[in-house]
Amino acid sequence: MQNTKAYVMLVCATLFWAGNFIVGKFAFLEDIPPMSLVFFRWLLVWIILLPFTYKEIIKCKDIILNNLPLLFFLALTSVGLFNSFTYLALIHTQV
Repeated sequence: MQNTKAYVMLVCATLFWAGNFIVGKFAFLEDIPPMSLVFFRWLLVWIILLPFTYKEIIKCKDIILNNLPLLFFLALTSVGLFNSFTYLALIHTQV
């Protein structure tokens, strides 16, 4: 019973990841450009998460600024390129 939360979170992560591909294919069928979808998706994430995280961001400002190049690199390769390539690939493949 103590692992129930972990299992629920793992299932949710899988469902959200799969849902990302479905949304990407739907966006293609509705002629939404892939890069616009990436931009607006992450803009929405920032808007949703910022009220919950801004205090921690301000508290850790020095750590964030010291690691900014690494954070930009990780954001570009993991978030930016992965989602961009996923949505571009969904133009040519099935979900």
